[in-house]
Amino acid sequence: MEGNISKYVVRVRPDKEKKIEELSNLDKEEVETLEKNIENNIEHIVLTGNSYSKKFCEQIGELFKKSTKLTRVDVHDTFVSRLKTELPEAIGFLGNGLIGKNIIELDISDNAVNPFGAIALSPFLEQATSLKVFLINNAGLGIDGVKTISAALAKGTPNLEKFAITRNRAENPGAIAIAEALPKLTKLKELIVFQDVIKKDGMLALLKSLATNCPDLELLDIRDNFLKEETIQEMANLIKVCKKLRALNISDCNIEEDENDIIIQALEESEVKLEKLGYNYAELNSNQAKKLIDILFSRNSELKRLDIKGNDFNSATQKYYKEKFGDKSGLSNFESDDEEEEDPAAQLVKDFANLHI
Repeated sequence: MEGNISKYVVRVRPDKEKKIEELSNLDKEEVETLEKNIENNIEHIVLTGNSYSKKFCEQIGELFKKSTKLTRVDVHDTFVSRLKTELPEAIGFLGNGLIGKNIIELDISDNAVNPFGAIALSPFLEQATSLKVFLINNAGLGIDGVKTISAALAKGTPNLEKFAITRNRAENPGAIAIAEALPKLTKLKELIVFQDVIKKDGMLALLKSLATNCPDLELLDIRDNFLKEETIQEMANLIKVCKKLRALNISDCNIEEDENDIIIQALEESEVKLEKLGYNYAELNSNQAKKLIDILFSRNSELKRLDIKGNDFNSATQKYYKEKFGDKSGLSNFESDDEEEEDPAAQLVKDFANLHI
């Protein structure tokens, strides 16, 4: 077990990556550390990197119940090779062990949570008034699971500030369920829903609800969904209304060339000072691109990141962008046909959503 107890962080079996059937499978020292410190010392526990059985989850859940200090729990990627039928009960043991605790952050991403696991987790979420960060990415939720999670959050997490529910095939009904939960999540600062197969009706509901209910929104990542036609106008309205917006990713959203004018005009008319913008594959032309970069830098000289690849810029526009950024490394590479070589100063960021304001 890795962990400096004075810092209240414990990671179970770091770098060992093995199947663990029950608590006794851990090293004697690991078990002793957990049992000795769970009540009054451990504040942050990390279980990721191993594969835990239903029995182990029941046992660790009982230890969670003894805790008075636990605030952060990382259980992402913890059920590799486990049967899908086992997971709901295992997740229920973990969640029930956290009920009544002052949990601020929970990451249960990269597990086959599925709709039944979402139901099992709901009793915890429905009372998690201290929860500020909830990550449930790539969890196989589907429409029903997203609906269940959204309803639970609306009921019990009024202080939620960051919600990431990517790659779960939320589709329109799931997006509408998230939208319907937002009136109860008015402190939300970050919403990350990329690659969730959200199309027109779902995106309309989501953007309208965000603009109406989340005035403190700072980061929105909806890349690789649907953003065109009427949804463009709703995005423009959100940009104008959510004045604290600092990071926006609308890459790969099927935006057409003439629709970019609406987005750019909204940025020009708004008060937002974007520090990060994802605008890949959006059919930006050279004139639009120049206007966009001028607006961004006129508002905020501290622009940290601009992903702009996959748009057809001429060499003059590419040069203009590089001159604007100067020695900064936050500009993505271009992929235009007339580009001769990549800018060596450009440093691509792997995941926009992991960048913090």
